[in-house]
Amino acid sequence: MLCVLAMLGGCATEVDPGTSSAIRFANVEEGDVLSGTASVGVIVSSRDELGVEFYVGEELIDTKIRAPYEVQINTTHFGDGPHPLKALAYKDGVTFTAEVGVFFDNSGPDISMLSPANGSMLFNDTSGTKLRFTVSDVNGVIDFAVSVNGIPLTVGAAPAYETTLSLDALSISVDMLPLELLVKATATDTFFHSASKTFSLTLMTRLAWRFHTLGQIWAPPAVRDDGVLFLGSQDGRVYSLNDSGQELWQRDAGGQIVTSPVLVDTWVLVSAGNFVVALEQATGNVVWQTDIGSTVGTKPVLNGSLVLVGTYASKLQALNLVGGTPAWGFPVGNDIQSTPVILADRTAVFGSNDRFVYWVNSAGAELGRFETGDAVWGDATLASNGDVLVGSHDGFLYRFSGAGVLSTEFDARGQIWGSATEGLGGVIYIGSTFRRLYAVSSNLKNELWRRETAGLAYSSPALSSDSTIYIGATDGRLHAFSSQGTELWTYTTEGSIVGSAVVAKDGRYVFVGSDDRYLYALRTGNSGCGAPETVNVGGKLVTTYEVSRPDATNTHQGVSVETICSRPGVLPWTGVTWQEAKYACSLAGLDLCDGVTWGIACQGTANADFPYGRNFEASTCNGAANPVGGCALGDCAPMPTGDNAGCRSEMGLVDMSGNVREWTLDMGLNGNVVRGGGYTDSEENLACSDSQEVNPTSRLDDLGFRCCSK
Repeated sequence: MLCVLAMLGGCATEVDPGTSSAIRFANVEEGDVLSGTASVGVIVSSRDELGVEFYVGEELIDTKIRAPYEVQINTTHFGDGPHPLKALAYKDGVTFTAEVGVFFDNSGPDISMLSPANGSMLFNDTSGTKLRFTVSDVNGVIDFAVSVNGIPLTVGAAPAYETTLSLDALSISVDMLPLELLVKATATDTFFHSASKTFSLTLMTRLAWRFHTLGQIWAPPAVRDDGVLFLGSQDGRVYSLNDSGQELWQRDAGGQIVTSPVLVDTWVLVSAGNFVVALEQATGNVVWQTDIGSTVGTKPVLNGSLVLVGTYASKLQALNLVGGTPAWGFPVGNDIQSTPVILADRTAVFGSNDRFVYWVNSAGAELGRFETGDAVWGDATLASNGDVLVGSHDGFLYRFSGAGVLSTEFDARGQIWGSATEGLGGVIYIGSTFRRLYAVSSNLKNELWRRETAGLAYSSPALSSDSTIYIGATDGRLHAFSSQGTELWTYTTEGSIVGSAVVAKDGRYVFVGSDDRYLYALRTGNSGCGAPETVNVGGKLVTTYEVSRPDATNTHQGVSVETICSRPGVLPWTGVTWQEAKYACSLAGLDLCDGVTWGIACQGTANADFPYGRNFEASTCNGAANPVGGCALGDCAPMPTGDNAGCRSEMGLVDMSGNVREWTLDMGLNGNVVRGGGYTDSEENLACSDSQEVNPTSRLDDLGFRCCSK
């Protein structure tokens, strides 16, 4: 049997069998589990009566001066977990010792809900929502049960402890939503000690609202920072809606609208049939309206003082922003339905049905072209490094490093009607009529994953701040995928989805139009903290700040676990186990940081002792001696991220010393490695090189985490 005392720093003392006296435990063995009041005795091999002292750890329980050498130990006086028992017998100045390691267990298992977080908002998606629990007990768990509003749910076997929450499981209909849910989890250990814990959730409809027009909707609305939407429909009208779906105004624009409106200062620009129209955002009043003379095939694009549109007259038309008068036209060999992307030098890049991709400067002169294998309908998009991405009906996504200079290409095995979207780490997402959504490496050479859509994926992938990818298909379903390709949920409209989705600025809603003539506002479940701010450290992205929850404030760390945030001015996410921290990072396609990356991020190229330099400065980061934070004011607590302006490493990472300790991927002999020190730590533990080992199941107020790319 393994020696429990090994984890406590010692093990049983062996008695020389040749001595005249020896002592051993009579009814307790190494690794036994004791509960309540336990009887513990020893056998002494001696011709004389000996005094025997009984200890739990260093605490003397009782002394017996004659046989039977037996005591009653109230194990409830001690905490659950491993404890050393020791018996000492004395004779003629010689001490005889017996030691054994046991476990005390007087309480039921520890229960926590890994996901979703207590207080979260859930949605009535077809697949239901997984409730994931962690259950632990020193004596083992023999039973675990979950009920919701008194209705028992089927739970998976250990160690998964998962159950699925759905309308069917609760025997309710969508008309009963929203509904407050009380989740009760009960676990029993092998000593039949039971424990229960309750959690609260809110079950909502995925649909927040929908707005009806008199025509099909083929393009997403433009969304202003305050949540006001501007929507075009094939009924020829522009609609302004508030974020609750209530109409503010509508205006007849003069022709079918199949592309998105564009916001420019206080105006909204729209392509409608043969017209390009400028309207006042506040009232919908017409500022100017220009007849192009043929169908306008793209949405308007601002290029300095010019507005560019592609036309079915085989021409890229430039209009003056002021007045809408024609400036110049650039002829091509066929219709233009590919909206131009504007480069830093004001070069416009776009495709045409004549199979070419064109580069045209701000004066209307051609700089270069590239011939693909078929018509180019998808909008050109700009990658973070300045390259241009364009898809073609020949099934290839092309990446260009300059005017007509092909860098690389990717075969999507079906026509590409939409545009490419670049995500975290340069990953490229693209849909195709092969009924697939692809995730591809930034150089387009490696397919990372693909997911099937039941309908044709004409639209462009839309990316939210938490790296969720949204794409619609002609089967009427909008799909939500994680950055790792996991399907998070789907929503089915009553018609085909041809156009792309768009995510609200605050991340709470995703909007998508359908051939059923409705614009749908769907709840994402995100609180909207924006994409995690990161710094590139040796080729890995590291969150600039200690991770916080989406609903965190400067006084409360929040409860949401829908995604992670890396931003200043809020309390960091603490009280989280190693596994929970790792899972939280995965929600944004990240992982915990390995020790090497963490060390470089803290020490920088100068290999500094502290993120700010060689010498310790008590007031720079939030350690125990900080005169403002730490424990200086008698209230030991973390400070909002970034509040200590000087606590920034050479590479720009914040709070890598102090505030809260941070879980890493590294594992030691006695626990998982944490780095950085916390608000109760002194100089030694606040150094970049310092590390500590903590039980991975611990939830501590001074322990948070930081995330890195994989």
